[in-house]
Amino acid sequence: MTRDKFTPRFTPTEIWKGWQRSPQREERPIPYDLQLITLRLADSLPPSAMQTLQEEVRAQPPEERVLYRRQRLDHHLQQGHGCCLLEHPEMAAELADALESQNRKRYKLIAWCIMPNHAQILLEPTYSTPRIIQAWKTATTH
Repeated sequence: MTRDKFTPRFTPTEIWKGWQRSPQREERPIPYDLQLITLRLADSLPPSAMQTLQEEVRAQPPEERVLYRRQRLDHHLQQGHGCCLLEHPEMAAELADALESQNRKRYKLIAWCIMPNHAQILLEPTYSTPRIIQAWKTATTH
């Protein structure tokens, strides 16, 4: 068959019909509230402390559990357990760079503090919070 005698079986519109994008799903609404996020190293809480913490939280009335857990978790983190990897300036700088990289794109970074075994970040998200945290973990894991 020569090129001059070739006739396609489909019109160009029929060919491209299957390549159309499906309609986008609606994005879930993102609450524009402030979020306080604590990133901790895996060994920053000994397993015994975590188990004790869970038992203490269960003993509290349901309406007070979240605040109590937060306060006790902060207390345990301040003890400085674990390898304290963020104590090294290079590691702390890596995390600080990851926090600053998406500032004003996916969130408004209000305040952050890097301590030897954990970091606390206060931000106003404009994007999905789990995806923000995933981006930080990806950027700091080599």
